[in-house]
Amino acid sequence: MKITPHVYLVGSSELGISGEGDCHVYLVDAGTELILVDSGDGSGIGEILSQVRREGLDPARISHVFLTHAHRDHAGGLEALRQELKQIGERDIVAVASREEADLLSQGSEEALGLDLIGFAGRSREEVFPRIDVDRIVVNREEIDICHLRFQALIVPGHNPGCVCYFATIDGKNMLFSGDVISCGGYISIGNWPGSNNEQYKSGIKALAGLDVDALFPSHHLFTIRDGQSHIDRAVEAFGGLWPPRNLFHDE
Repeated sequence: MKITPHVYLVGSSELGISGEGDCHVYLVDAGTELILVDSGDGSGIGEILSQVRREGLDPARISHVFLTHAHRDHAGGLEALRQELKQIGERDIVAVASREEADLLSQGSEEALGLDLIGFAGRSREEVFPRIDVDRIVVNREEIDICHLRFQALIVPGHNPGCVCYFATIDGKNMLFSGDVISCGGYISIGNWPGSNNEQYKSGIKALAGLDVDALFPSHHLFTIRDGQSHIDRAVEAFGGLWPPRNLFHDE
């Protein structure tokens, strides 16, 4: 699904585009290289790559996967994706994440990853969420240059210890790929899994204030290409008041 001239939605279980456990998977066309934001859980790798081809793009050009955080619906498919792309183009893709999330992806236990809370109690991590080695560790506000695009990694703990939002100006719009940190309507996502922390959320989300975001691309539900900052500001303002922002999954 083409959203703007160089941004596509190529995976999503909610929209019936790919595997049953996939978050929204976005693709950015940077020119000679393509970037995926998250990989899904692994159930829809073939469908994701088919979507890339349907848009007239060559999956062999995928060079980077920007991981927002270490939850199965976002990163569980990375190793399968790596192997598939290596067969297609003999390219080693670069996985990007924060140090906190990289450590969880490589060393986290079943409990640390919350697998027992999503129906996988009693099953080994290797069976449901293969270990991942991250190739590039980013720190807060680090810039990532790929072809003609420059992204800024904004680390916002709260949903998970080292969630990364990726900010860039693309097609003349300020865009934020926000993972599960902030969704349209000012919703946040906080729960009972290890690493979810309301106080960190309250402090960390301030990093998203003042970005003048046009397009907000969260990992679930709706996205918008206009007035994205207003959705962010709604959550920032709520954290400054008596009640926290609405929780994305509690209001379903």
